[in-house]
Amino acid sequence: MRTLLLLFGILLLSQALIAQGEVVVVHVTGKVSYFPPQQSKAEDVYPGLRLELDGSVRCQSGGSVKLLFNGETFSFSDGKMHPLRELEQLAKKSSGMGFFNRFWSFVSGSMKQTKDEKTLEENHRRYMESVYAGVKGFALRQYAIQTNLMYSGSLSDQPVTFTWKGMEPGQTLRFRISRKDDEQVLLSAQVRDSAFSIDLSQLYLEPGTTYNWQVLPVDEAATAPRSARTDFTYDPEAAAKALAALLPYPDYQHAPPAHQALMEAYALEQAGFLYDADRKYAAAVRANPRDVLVRDAHAAFLARMDRLDEAKALIGHRED
Repeated sequence: MRTLLLLFGILLLSQALIAQGEVVVVHVTGKVSYFPPQQSKAEDVYPGLRLELDGSVRCQSGGSVKLLFNGETFSFSDGKMHPLRELEQLAKKSSGMGFFNRFWSFVSGSMKQTKDEKTLEENHRRYMESVYAGVKGFALRQYAIQTNLMYSGSLSDQPVTFTWKGMEPGQTLRFRISRKDDEQVLLSAQVRDSAFSIDLSQLYLEPGTTYNWQVLPVDEAATAPRSARTDFTYDPEAAAKALAALLPYPDYQHAPPAHQALMEAYALEQAGFLYDADRKYAAAVRANPRDVLVRDAHAAFLARMDRLDEAKALIGHRED
């Protein structure tokens, strides 16, 4: 599991690095206009809009805009016409090691990876090839029952709904949670649906201990259908600590609620709490259904979790 978390960290860093050169609207108040290159007709801007670097923006009276470029944010509110090429001169030379610098680079990467369905598919394929090739036991395609990466890493003491694909109509299988070291079974239940919900705090799991879950035939001697075993570490307090670490920072305190939610989701993903991160992303989308920045960040996460169909559906609703 440590190998998986290390690999996720490397892939998240690579996502930040591919973000170079794209301008994305992060936040808008009032009226702000964007002038594409070689065009005199202005377009209204909104969070998540991707801008060409050769275009320009102008804020109307009382308006302001926050732009994301090369992992840094820049704000305009003075009513002047600003060629976006100015951002190249304004960009600071930074090591990029701070949390918020990594966060905005990460958001830029998410936006670039979800620009359209073809780009999303290509990035999903490359990401999955890296994950499944680099982690023993995660070649899930060979199993009739398919899980996803969201339940690997660490799980907190929050209720969890495990899901999978591949069950036949009317089929009955067994859902099982075991301790990894000695394979002691802590939970075994028959299931007729492709989901099983449980409050892990009721299982009296040991903090810091690695367990695994699996879907398998009711007759455990049968070879199929079944899923791969997915390891997870039960850590009831670390997720809350990862979120609490954001509270003292002014960048977090002064961010709008939608951006705070993305920061929290990113912090959880960095800490290895992928299921908790998904819940944060999903809640942010529900609270901000027309925010393209939030939608695309969640879509990029879903693709990283090998949930490509859901990611496609999400970016397909941009114009709703």
